[in-house]
Amino acid sequence: MFLTYLVTSLAVPAGQENIVKSIFSKIIPGTLPWVSLYWVFALISLAMVLLISFSVFPEVDRKEDERAGSWELHKSLFRQKTVILYLLEYLLM
Repeated sequence: MFLTYLVTSLAVPAGQENIVKSIFSKIIPGTLPWVSLYWVFALISLAMVLLISFSVFPEVDRKEDERAGSWELHKSLFRQKTVILYLLEYLLM
């Protein structure tokens, strides 16, 4: 719905300006109104990056049972045929 609104508002004749058209018409060619969606995605992504970079997240203390195992444990798991078969099944899906 938002893409339809952007494309149709950019296709409005020059005498009927609206705020969306005035912003996007400066950076988007008139023959490619669908490019406006990429600009919207870029602005949303930038806003999300800024929001996350200024957010403060609490410190997480993991318990012993929540930690990943040692390298030796992972090597012993990959020696088991069942683990390898599950991995292959997952990769081939």
